[in-house]
Amino acid sequence: MSPRAMGEFIVRVADAFGLEQPHVVGPDVGTAASLFAAALYPGRLRSLAVGTGGIAVPLQLGCVLKEGVEAPSLEPYREIDGRQVVTVAIAMHLVSHLTAMAELIKQGRYDRMTDTCASSSAKHRRTCVTS
Repeated sequence: MSPRAMGEFIVRVADAFGLEQPHVVGPDVGTAASLFAAALYPGRLRSLAVGTGGIAVPLQLGCVLKEGVEAPSLEPYREIDGRQVVTVAIAMHLVSHLTAMAELIKQGRYDRMTDTCASSSAKHRRTCVTS
């Protein structure tokens, strides 16, 4: 779904819930969508708070994400079990963390491992320390 289509979707959701002038918060990937909603429907939103998400249009995405964003229909994605998506995303995040740490070890830069763990959230910090 394109950022423009996502912006239109935000307004349709507000309509479905009877929200005449909602406050909209658009962090991360919601940034572009909420900006499109505000631009396409001036005065429709009471306020808008956006995060630091990617707002380059056209979007510059990797092939898997690009395929999903530009899909003409969401039907194939509706069959996906959300728990599996979350499990894979967490696993990929942990793998990238462990890969970065392995590279630091290979370079003999143990001092940076502490920085890497300290900059992560508490949950990820525990993963770094115990891995």
